[in-house]
Amino acid sequence: MKGHSDSVGIHSDIPKNQFYERRLQNEISERRNNLRTGTEKLRVYVFSVEVFPSSAGQVAESVRELKDLLNVLGDECVGETRQRLSRINPTTCVGAGKAAEIARDARACHADYVVSDRDLSHSQVRNLETIIGLPVLDRASVILQIFAKNAKTREARVQVAIAHLEYLLPRLSSSWISTERQGGGSASGGAARSRGSGESKLELSQRHVRQRLEGLRRELKQIEKNRAVQGKLRRGAFSVALVGYTNAGKTTLMNALTQSSLPVRDGVFETLDTSVRRMHGCGEACKILISDTVGFIRNLPHGLVASFRSTLSDVGNADLLLHVVDGSDPDFLSHVKVTEKVLNELGADKIPRLIVVNKADRGEKDASALTQYEHIFVSALCREDVDQLRNRILQMRP
Repeated sequence: MKGHSDSVGIHSDIPKNQFYERRLQNEISERRNNLRTGTEKLRVYVFSVEVFPSSAGQVAESVRELKDLLNVLGDECVGETRQRLSRINPTTCVGAGKAAEIARDARACHADYVVSDRDLSHSQVRNLETIIGLPVLDRASVILQIFAKNAKTREARVQVAIAHLEYLLPRLSSSWISTERQGGGSASGGAARSRGSGESKLELSQRHVRQRLEGLRRELKQIEKNRAVQGKLRRGAFSVALVGYTNAGKTTLMNALTQSSLPVRDGVFETLDTSVRRMHGCGEACKILISDTVGFIRNLPHGLVASFRSTLSDVGNADLLLHVVDGSDPDFLSHVKVTEKVLNELGADKIPRLIVVNKADRGEKDASALTQYEHIFVSALCREDVDQLRNRILQMRP
């Protein structure tokens, strides 16, 4: 999170501390800046809520993923708690007694901040901070910070900026902004008329955000036009898109199929920008293009899916989807379902697809859970497996 405020590059003209989320991020960044070595991890206390019909296993997997996300930010989970409720408490998300328990345990663990595995409203954050006495973030905020950290190209940065502002807009509140009227002017009202009918600072901030969003969306549309021009140059080629859960090994597989050297790192959301390469080993007359896309995750913020539609356009326009799954993960079937859900939201449910169970060398090859899908077991590090997958792609080409 250090340096996060500069990574998106959209807040320089917005008065400091007008956004509650920015205020929390600033506070956390300042704590990291004050660390002596600059390498120590911030300490995080995590809480989750299990609400019917969600199961304990689903919540546990979601929390495990949240810890992985925090690790990507360089922070360490030092404590956690869970509560089972029939419905979410609109005031604090958890019950009053559990909120007090979180406050006590977080202080005992010397936590720097607290994170909810469930998305929180502004009022819930404000009330929890009052009780706990520490900054409170939610899952969506953590994911947004990772996207901002990993965004390298202008397109990715604009997409993240749009998602971030859409996340912040409903969370603006007069409790963080002085509600003094923007009045003044002569008794005749000449100056007042030029300023509008007395907007509050909250209203001005909301209008400012909406105007900024409009500008970013216009810029993204221009980027999309440039992408469309590039897409025309690829017409006539058989298009294959790699999709799947984050950190399933899509980029490693991409490098193996295309003999490329795209950077590969073990971490979630390392790939935000689509890369397109020609598949190797299929002959000059056979033009097959492979594209690597952003990974998915459980409870991915809707704003991010919407903002990244232009990047994910390669998915909707593909002739074949290679749905890459981490075969070493015991919960890989739920990952398949999450990815299938996102693909349906993108309108890609009718595109032919092949389930590619990657990292098969690390786990047992149990195909019983995949009988409803066309699938293949591979290891992206094994040449024979990659050749087998390449032949399978050629077979599925019209």
